[in-house]
Amino acid sequence: SAVIALVADCRFTVDARAALVFAIGQLLSMLENWAELEQMLDIFVTRMEEPIAKLLAAMPPEPAGSRAAKTTPDSKAPPDLKLYIAAVSSVYNMPPRAEHLPAPDHHPVLAVVDKHFPVIERVCLHNTQYEDLMEQVCLAFAYILGFSREYAAASPVFVRMMRVMAKCCEYHPQPFYMGLVRQVVGVFA
Repeated sequence: SAVIALVADCRFTVDARAALVFAIGQLLSMLENWAELEQMLDIFVTRMEEPIAKLLAAMPPEPAGSRAAKTTPDSKAPPDLKLYIAAVSSVYNMPPRAEHLPAPDHHPVLAVVDKHFPVIERVCLHNTQYEDLMEQVCLAFAYILGFSREYAAASPVFVRMMRVMAKCCEYHPQPFYMGLVRQVVGVFA
C-alpha cells in the first residue's frame, strides 16, 4: 500500500513512478495463486484510478472524437493516464503454472481488465488525440492478450478491447492500431 502511494506521488518523476508500476507488476506476476494475483492487481489498478479521478470527472459525457485537441503544454497525454494504463498492463511474463495446481477457468489479468474496462474505455475514447497514450494502450493490449492467449478469445473483454480500439482508430487513425491488429492475429494464428 505504501509503495502504491509512492506511484501516485507527483513529487517523483513520471519515469520513476513508471518504474515502480512495473516493479509492482513483476512482483505480482510471481504469485502462483491466480486468485491472489487477481485480487492484488485489482487493488493496484483501483488505487491507480485515484490520481485520474479529476481527469475523469472533467471529461464530457461523450467523447469529442476527431474534434479532440491536445490541451497539455507539451502535447503529451497527462502522465497519470499513462501510469494508469501501465498499471493495468503491469503483470506480464508470468511463469508457467505448476502442474500440481488446478487449471483456472479465466486469466487474472483479463478479469481485472474486464472489471475496470469502463474506466479504461473512457480513458481511451476521450484521449485519442494523444498519440503517446494510444500507442501505449495498443502495446498494453497486445501484451495482455499475448500473455493470456489461452484465455483471451473466450474472455468477454476481448471483443470490447478490439471494439474500443477500432473506435479510437476511427477518431484519430494511427499506424499503431494496425500493429495491434497484426499482433492479435499473430497471437491466434
